[in-house]
Amino acid sequence: MLVEVMPEELLVTLRHDIDRIAAVGAVAIDASVPSCPEWRVADLIRHVGVFHRFITNLAGLADGAAASPECWTAAVDDERSLLPGADLAGWFSAGGDQLVAALQAVSLDATMRTFYGEHQPSLLVRRATTETAVHRWDVDGALGRPTPLDPALSAEGIDEFLDVLMPLFFKYADFGGRGEVIRLEPTDDVAGAWMITVDADTTSWCRQSADGRADAAALGSRNDLYLYFLGRQTDEPVEVTGDAAMLARWRKAVAF
Repeated sequence: MLVEVMPEELLVTLRHDIDRIAAVGAVAIDASVPSCPEWRVADLIRHVGVFHRFITNLAGLADGAAASPECWTAAVDDERSLLPGADLAGWFSAGGDQLVAALQAVSLDATMRTFYGEHQPSLLVRRATTETAVHRWDVDGALGRPTPLDPALSAEGIDEFLDVLMPLFFKYADFGGRGEVIRLEPTDDVAGAWMITVDADTTSWCRQSADGRADAAALGSRNDLYLYFLGRQTDEPVEVTGDAAMLARWRKAVAF
């Protein structure tokens, strides 16, 4: 797995993006979010605020402990307890403060068993940072042109999705994989392309610097590839070659 960004750097990015989302919420809570057409800023803040509280609860697990459903339901209940007209931006900021403090306090040598499998807390640091970064990009769009994600973080996000989230969310039955190979080619990285092979119920991948056979390929910056991967439209659309229909079907099966 590619590891370009260390936990300390991730926490700096996380703190920045929490503050940015809260700032937009303070001035544009009812604005629409172009990249998530069904959402207003208020909806996005509620979604990310619940996610932050969930990760905070996971970070509080004792070494070797397993998460319980309460880790999620407590986060949801906290959001549901908000009264009409509540200060959503303030609620979000408070949850962000708790999240950063919890991730700073946890021992990175610990282990835990959660929704994401058995892992160390560094997974939570990255999961919180990538999720928040993408939604910071989303909420920026409510006020105009979003600031791109950091290229190294975008690469981390693609790795994370393929390693952690694809097994949980990919719609294998809908895609009907038969060994199709997809190549994500970053134009701003010498580490090589992501080569993704999708079978009936499994996905395998690697980074490959030399050209490799692929049924479809997408070329673009790491930022644009990550956002494309997640179904977003960017200012500089990725270049698609090969079986474009298959690639579109794969992106639909990736969405969650």
